[in-house]
Amino acid sequence: MKKRKRIACNRWLAERAFEKEIKAAKEAKQSKEQLQSIYTNRRYEFDMLDEEDDIARSDTLVKKAKRYDVVLPPVLDEVGAYTKEWNQGAIYGQWTLTDSGCALLREEIRKEKKALHEERKLWVTWVPAFTGLIGSLIGLLAIYKK
Repeated sequence: MKKRKRIACNRWLAERAFEKEIKAAKEAKQSKEQLQSIYTNRRYEFDMLDEEDDIARSDTLVKKAKRYDVVLPPVLDEVGAYTKEWNQGAIYGQWTLTDSGCALLREEIRKEKKALHEERKLWVTWVPAFTGLIGSLIGLLAIYKK
């Protein structure tokens, strides 16, 4: 199973588990502090899942960018300040692409794919023409030798 699908599945399972836990706590008439603790744990769990999803999304885009030899957006600008394309996770501390960084990188990957496609397109149009020319020459040689 792909990472992002697994994370979505874990999110769904966690949501169901927390709903049951909150319902049981309310039925048991637990104190507000205990309920608040459940909500805090829930928030932390979903923050972890969000960060894992961001890491998986960034890793996928970075791999595609490397495959197409696309330059990644810088983490630091000329002054040494962090750019808006990257964000450091609060839980795992790993650098991930922000939404604007993902959009920028996707656009650069699309441009590179298009350039490669156009380059291949040139060859694809010339190969059949060249093959036809060779076939015509072979046909002429066959008629000439008779």
